[in-house]
Amino acid sequence: FWEASHAPQALRDERSGNVSNLEALSGRKVMAISALADNAQFFQTLRNCGASVAGHVARRDHHRWREGEVKSALA
Repeated sequence: FWEASHAPQALRDERSGNVSNLEALSGRKVMAISALADNAQFFQTLRNCGASVAGHVARRDHHRWREGEVKSALA
């Protein structure tokens, strides 16, 4: 039997590539977008890291985000 466990290690800013500790989420209000097999678990992981998820947009696994979708989600 194989078992996998996924746990967040750090945050990475996709624009700059900068990496921050997960503690940076503590008390922060965030807008979350995801395209995963279990989007709800991703949002819960953010909450478990101390973030306040103010809103979220979820798509099916491996969705190819278009620029307009992301801009709309973040507006």
